[in-house]
Amino acid sequence: MISASWWTFLVAALKALPLVLQLVQQVKSAADARANQGVGYDQAVADGLKAASEQLAQSDAAVADAKARQSAHPNSDAGRDTEFRRD
Repeated sequence: MISASWWTFLVAALKALPLVLQLVQQVKSAADARANQGVGYDQAVADGLKAASEQLAQSDAAVADAKARQSAHPNSDAGRDTEFRRD
């Protein structure tokens, strides 16, 4: 037969069980939040790199176009952007 001290321990353990389960749930929630934060950060970095790559491609295309226009008219300003002024 189980003694009174074991019954006391068993009752205390059963009373503490919801608190232990709540603690486990909070630890799991915190771990999930950290994992999702990492995924969100990685996605944001990937999106930023993609946008930067697209902008660099547009810039390279504009430079290539300007070089082609300027080389087609080497001795005149016809190949230059005459609307652009620094003054």
